Amino acid sequence: MERYGKIGLEIESKIANFLQEVKDNEGNPIFERVIHHEQFSTDDLRGRDISVYLRKNGTLFKRSFGVTTSLRRFHQKNGLHKAPLFFTPVDYNPEHLLQKILSLFE
Repeated sequence: MERYGKIGLEIESKIANFLQEVKDNEGNPIFERVIHHEQFSTDDLRGRDISVYLRKNGTLFKRSFGVTTSLRRFHQKNGLHKAPLFFTPVDYNPEHLLQKILSLFE
């Protein structure tokens, strides 16, 4: 695997772990469920690296999205899949990314 691909997968895992921590926050959990789809799974190949579930007014909603650390890939792949794609540089801001993810539920 090329070096940048490995870095991208590491960032993807960090994002999934961060979202899991947000889910597990007992004082104010945001998500009911977080799924980090395995590399080369059907969801992954459809551009859905991570799926999150949020309950609003008693209804459970699911949103899936992809992440990439490559600006070139972001421009190539954005719009290729139905799932949104977020550009996340290596030094991404988790709180900023969380706001982008929450905006998927608006």
